[in-house]
Amino acid sequence: EMKVSTVSVVTLGHCSSVGIIVCAQDKRVTNGAFLFGELNIDYPEKDFIVDGKASLQDQFAHDDKSQAWTMGLAPQSYIINISVPVFVVNSANSHISDVTEVSKYLYRLNDQSRLLIVPDTLDCLDSRYIKSVIAWCKGTNAPKDYDLSYYVEEGNYFVKLRTSAYPQDVAVWYCTN
Repeated sequence: EMKVSTVSVVTLGHCSSVGIIVCAQDKRVTNGAFLFGELNIDYPEKDFIVDGKASLQDQFAHDDKSQAWTMGLAPQSYIINISVPVFVVNSANSHISDVTEVSKYLYRLNDQSRLLIVPDTLDCLDSRYIKSVIAWCKGTNAPKDYDLSYYVEEGNYFVKLRTSAYPQDVAVWYCTN
């Protein structure tokens, strides 16, 4: 029998929904990393609508399937049950998931979890970030080593960041509207 200190679940792309369910249900898992995947998936749209119309019976059947799917297979139904630290890596320009939605669902994860949004890429992990994912999977969880605040002065927005990181290793990305 082998003694194992960490059991990591690492997913890539569309497999994140399975990883979320495993992290929530399997107590042997010690940490997870979801790379470039969705944290929420909606049930497919109604494909039975013809000429903008659907029968009431078809609508009820669809709603029943949608509710059953959401309770049983939708990753967003399991996120809140994840007790292990999770490292979520996503690209700002992802074609798989909306970075805004990923950010919203991150708040359902525990406080030890972290989000990395990789700029200027399409669902591809740059070599400088691979070491972080490997360290995470080995149980080295990233401390929240920053304090971010903002203020408005004379109509201008200012951001203040305090961290122990070197300035050349820090980037602050923002969006408006």
